[in-house]
Amino acid sequence: MFHRAPSVFPATAAQHASPQSAAATTDGPPPGRHKEVIGFLAIGALSYAVDAGLLWLLIRYGQVDLRIAATVGFWTSVLANFTLNRWLFHRNAAGGLSRHTMRYATLLCVSYLVTLAGLSAAERVGMNILVAKTLLTAVISVWNFVLYRAWVFR
Repeated sequence: MFHRAPSVFPATAAQHASPQSAAATTDGPPPGRHKEVIGFLAIGALSYAVDAGLLWLLIRYGQVDLRIAATVGFWTSVLANFTLNRWLFHRNAAGGLSRHTMRYATLLCVSYLVTLAGLSAAERVGMNILVAKTLLTAVISVWNFVLYRAWVFR
């Protein structure tokens, strides 16, 4: 028999009330989480546009080195992403701003290093930088979504 992976969405008290409702926790997000997923994707799309847009503009028109352009784009989009995610979805979460900021910074340092390594590798093999950036963003977004809920804003 196949077993479902545990949901990244925590069960609500009502879902723990009966065995039938407990099974519902692996069937998808609890009611109201669809808005959070859609919001996360919208904020992510905006952050990607800032990141990739600055990367492209700085390389194309500013003649800026790839690593510097990637750094400017990445950290500018980080500021927008954190501010919007915390304000829209996690402003009342336990832990406060300083705890959230430290955890978010830790997660983003890892994401930043993966981004630089991936873009440098893409440049070495002649891959289109925006294609590489898009692929890296997709992978990083998955682990960010899970870790925002499970660790950063908890």
